[in-house]
Amino acid sequence: MLAKNSLEGKAEAYLARIETLLADIDSERGTYMVRCKELREDISEIYVEAKDNGVPVKALKGIVKHRQLQKKQEAIAAGFDIDEAAAYEQIREALGPLGAAAADKHEAKVADAKSAQDAENLQKVGRGPQPTV
Repeated sequence: MLAKNSLEGKAEAYLARIETLLADIDSERGTYMVRCKELREDISEIYVEAKDNGVPVKALKGIVKHRQLQKKQEAIAAGFDIDEAAAYEQIREALGPLGAAAADKHEAKVADAKSAQDAENLQKVGRGPQPTV
């Protein structure tokens, strides 16, 4: 048995309380997961209903996902202070609606154009592949 005034004795009371709360969390997590499963099943039923009424389900799912992403983006922007928000907006506008993907695509186009120009220049000086006539 631990002495109540020892470090171990003092810690034991806190450990018991923490472990009780962790057990409560596990119980709540199980309840939450069951409820989430029920909600996902309801959503699936709605998609079936939409399909039965002629609504293209894949398009509907795409719109749902798009709206979820918009909400996440808005939440990110809302979390900035004034200076961070200004910098975020400036960068976002500079990158355009596709952000980094648009910049990467542009860089690939520039690289392809340079490659084509290099091949043409080599052909002019007789070092590149000769066109078939």
